[in-house]
Amino acid sequence: MITRYASSLSSALCITFSLLFFMQLLIATGISPIGTTVEIDPPALPTRKPDTEIQVEEEIEPPPEVEPPPEIIETVIIDDGVVGSTVTDFWQTKIEIPISKPGQLNGGVIAVAIMQPEYPRRARQRGLEGYVIVEFTVSSIGKVIDAMVLDSSSPLFEKSALRAVTRFKYKPQVVDGVAIDTQGIRYLFSFSLED
Repeated sequence: MITRYASSLSSALCITFSLLFFMQLLIATGISPIGTTVEIDPPALPTRKPDTEIQVEEEIEPPPEVEPPPEIIETVIIDDGVVGSTVTDFWQTKIEIPISKPGQLNGGVIAVAIMQPEYPRRARQRGLEGYVIVEFTVSSIGKVIDAMVLDSSSPLFEKSALRAVTRFKYKPQVVDGVAIDTQGIRYLFSFSLED
């Protein structure tokens, strides 16, 4: 048992003195102790050119100026066989206003709901502005039927204008107390980008 203690003590002394010697050696050689920061320059990494060249697209020319829409003179004629008076207002719109007989209910087409068209995505991307003139019939139940494009500045706007006009709602024209179809109603859609 004593020999075991003696051998343990001798090995502990050996290890202790060797560690002390190693620490003295570190201090004498000038190696930085643990916990201090050493500035190291990062290695220079080689730069590599891309395998494919990047192509720069040509600048897109601004769209051509859009010509203003033609002046529209809408004419709504209500004909019920009764003599009427003609009224011309500031906008030069000719409207025949019937003089109704007592007991008769007469009235023209009145817009109840007008939906704005959705701006076509391709036209917005190209920066295009324009217009579409649509002609349609208001049915006896106030729905828009037989819509067609009369004129447009670009075909990109036509589908959106036709989709919007089919959602319009009207109070139909009434003659002698009976709602009737009214043909030849025109509507101008203007498409302009907001700044």
